[in-house]
Amino acid sequence: MKLIKGMPLGLWILSIFIVLFEITYYVRPILSGYESPYGSPLTLSIWAFFVWFNVALSILMIISVTYGFYNAKNWARIYAIGYICYSSFWNLYVIFVMRAWPYERYGWFVFYIIIIMYLLMSQTKDYFMTTKR
Repeated sequence: MKLIKGMPLGLWILSIFIVLFEITYYVRPILSGYESPYGSPLTLSIWAFFVWFNVALSILMIISVTYGFYNAKNWARIYAIGYICYSSFWNLYVIFVMRAWPYERYGWFVFYIIIIMYLLMSQTKDYFMTTKR
């Protein structure tokens, strides 16, 4: 396993992709002019709560990836796995229930599975369990 500054190369790449995804996931609809069918996040509705809950989880994901992965914290790996399982559930919901953007969502679902597989590999688990910073 190739290491850069004591951290596996795959975790560096994964960290960059996750942070970029989390940022662009919320910025892309704003830049494209897409208006959410659930209403504005500033309204008092269940959908607004859902949007802000997801934003809070995304901010925690960015923090856990940037701080926790670099410092080899196992809680960051576990949180990333949980968050990606949560995201893949909603991804499947959008594919099969809402039937919106199915091809893009299939691609993201495959990407989620690859991330989960990488985080569950024995070499990655060993990095988080044995490295103490």
